[in-house]
Amino acid sequence: QTMGDLFINFQTDECVAENYTRELDLERGVVTVGFTSNGLNYTRRYFSSAADQVMVIHITADRPGAVSFTANLRRSRYLDAVKASTGNTITMFACCGAEKGIRFCTMVRAIYEGGTVSTIGENLVVEGANVVTLLLSASTSFYNDDYHGKSIEYLNKAEVKGYNALLADHVADYSRFFSRVSLKICNGIGKNELAGLDTEQRLERLRNGKEDTGLVSLYFQYGRYLLISCSRPGTLPANLQGIWNRDMLPPWDSKYTININTEMNYWPAESCNLSECHEPLFDHIERMRSPGRKTAQIMYGCRGFVAHHNTDIWADTAPQDIYIPATYWP
Repeated sequence: QTMGDLFINFQTDECVAENYTRELDLERGVVTVGFTSNGLNYTRRYFSSAADQVMVIHITADRPGAVSFTANLRRSRYLDAVKASTGNTITMFACCGAEKGIRFCTMVRAIYEGGTVSTIGENLVVEGANVVTLLLSASTSFYNDDYHGKSIEYLNKAEVKGYNALLADHVADYSRFFSRVSLKICNGIGKNELAGLDTEQRLERLRNGKEDTGLVSLYFQYGRYLLISCSRPGTLPANLQGIWNRDMLPPWDSKYTININTEMNYWPAESCNLSECHEPLFDHIERMRSPGRKTAQIMYGCRGFVAHHNTDIWADTAPQDIYIPATYWP
């Protein structure tokens, strides 16, 4: 399951939003959104920092006191969570009565300049600020017994560091992987022909039979960006839907389908100079060794190791799924 959704409701008039842009900077791992509303220019910057274990949302406008919004955390109709708020922080965590499965905590804190920040019920309320930085932390019982305390620790350290240092450390951490490989495929097309075209327009050109080998280079680097952003040493490997999966009931449960899909996720690891990103997969295979020996003995009366077409974060090696041909696929 996804941890949940962070909803941010801004006091801007969507009907008069103009000059909207949204971009992903692959070289820095930063998303930027910009638009104009009622004569004001708004900019929002997003990044998820492996260095500091927080997601950062930086919100600015070109006039003082123009940033106002409410924010809250949701888990759709899945009510296995309780919420709390205090000062400039809202929290969502697993119910105390939940004894099985993974317990979790996620927190959002507003760091602001000018204006006011308060909490009303489960809502974080920002009014008339100049600049706001939202820090989102998360932790689960899979890694930490005190997952609530760990989430607070991440937030406190990030708040002390401040936005500029968080951004600089994120870019430095991400770039040490991304900058190892460059790929340029010359396509003989004049720069003016592609200048100003967004990705959707360039894809449409391809569909219409026009050439754009530069988009191939971009797609190659996008694949590297995805692996860098979801498979770091000390974490779980890249799963079927990815750690940014949005669904509470994702297809195939966001497991590891090891008859091909897991392998496909990691095809770029070595050839694209991301060996460290391969490590979570090797660690997971190591976790599977003991269960795999039991499965071989109990199911087949054999020595050695066996796994079937699926595994999960618990390193399960027994047959899974209700689709019989896949279930007994060793």
